[in-house]
Amino acid sequence: MILMKEKVIIIGAGIGGLATALRLLNAGYEVVIYEKEDKVGGRVNRIQEKGYTFDLTATISMMPQEFYLLFEELGLRLEDYIEISYPKSLYYTFFKDGTYYDFSTDLIKLNRQLESISTKDAVGYFQLMSDIYEKYQLANQAFLSQSCDQASSFFTFKHLKEIFKLEPLSNVYDYVSKFIKDEKLKEYICFQTMYIGMSPYDCSSIYTLLPGVSQFYGLPHLKGGMYRLVEVMEQLIKEWGGIIHTNSLVESLVIEDKCVLGIQLSDRIDKGDYIIANAQVPYVMHELQSIIRPKEYHLSCSAFILYLGLKQKLPMLNIHNIYINQAFKENIQSAFDGKLPKESSFYFYVPSRMDEGMAPTNGEVINVIIRVPNLKAQNVEWNEQTILLLKEQIYKALAQVTKIEHFNELVEVEKYLTPVDLATHFNCYEGIAFGLSHDLTQTNYFRPHHQSDDLKGLYFVGDCTHPGTGISLVLKSARQLSKQICKHI
Repeated sequence: MILMKEKVIIIGAGIGGLATALRLLNAGYEVVIYEKEDKVGGRVNRIQEKGYTFDLTATISMMPQEFYLLFEELGLRLEDYIEISYPKSLYYTFFKDGTYYDFSTDLIKLNRQLESISTKDAVGYFQLMSDIYEKYQLANQAFLSQSCDQASSFFTFKHLKEIFKLEPLSNVYDYVSKFIKDEKLKEYICFQTMYIGMSPYDCSSIYTLLPGVSQFYGLPHLKGGMYRLVEVMEQLIKEWGGIIHTNSLVESLVIEDKCVLGIQLSDRIDKGDYIIANAQVPYVMHELQSIIRPKEYHLSCSAFILYLGLKQKLPMLNIHNIYINQAFKENIQSAFDGKLPKESSFYFYVPSRMDEGMAPTNGEVINVIIRVPNLKAQNVEWNEQTILLLKEQIYKALAQVTKIEHFNELVEVEKYLTPVDLATHFNCYEGIAFGLSHDLTQTNYFRPHHQSDDLKGLYFVGDCTHPGTGISLVLKSARQLSKQICKHI
């Protein structure tokens, strides 16, 4: 029997909060979670309408080993709770000029596709992947899987030497160009680095790890969508004695002498030994306290997501797809320059190609995700005109890709999510979709620490902490924080 130890209060029931709760319950802590929305999951949520099921935001399961590791360290088997399958192709990639590439997980098929571009680029692609794989193993062991809260453990000669092996000062595009000459192949690789909310022309070459780990480990699909993971985690928390309060907005932190003792709710105060914020660091420091002057951070961009329920199957599509428009650099840079793209390049997700339960018979679900400026952009208003502009770009591109002229006539369900929705429903500071920017001044030790530097008793977990954004990295964040708290006993 596990004896209850100290009390942990978690603000927010996103993936980071749920994973931390499970780990601390397993270690014997009393855990109470407060979630402002009516269901758990945070941005890893879903929409259901007329038999269509849409993942709200997260759709890509990079570094799937982190999913397995969480369950393994809890003494469980992921496979006993969730059915997981692997697509045969990573991405179907469509270009404005009609070019189409299938990036298969099968080595022979992949090589055939690359050789159709050029033999030199096929060689270059495999050399690039080899280089990325070596860097990934180094980064994962030295940084991604280790806490970077302590300067003494981060600023060592060994660590500094390893950092320079990763070539952090080169940007993604320039690094990829050392191996690849074909512009379309470069754009395909560079596009994937935008999953952390940065431009491949600005962010460090370290983030080529994103297309690399996809090629190495695949992009597994969780049957029922990403929210299935949330459902299982919620079930386990309740079975293990954790308490989850939904529709419970935390109004402020309870602070005495720069020590966080609890949280203020609308009708009461709840106190605990550890207060963990699974909310973005800037939001917590700007909205939940007034003792410490909030730091200014570089922010990621945001996203516009269009959800479409279609009354026709689309066999020409993969579960994961990329559409690359003309003027690639100009249009993806626009999200970081405070402007809307004139001709969007975007990722689109069609889970019903593998998971028929996510759509009615002979139907299809599509999530289209476009990078757009966050709410700091002064010249973008999220009104009907802006939404219509982006929808028209998407429908035009999908009509081209599917060769269905009146594509919009297939739509039975249409919904969308804007940066305003991210800010309103999920407390995303300035509507950012990817946490803090991942520039070099905000990575590793320089990213907000799991244990607050300013307020004793306050801890953070999620995409604004080390190692960064994305479900797998947030699971790493939860693991590092849980270890840190357990060491206090």
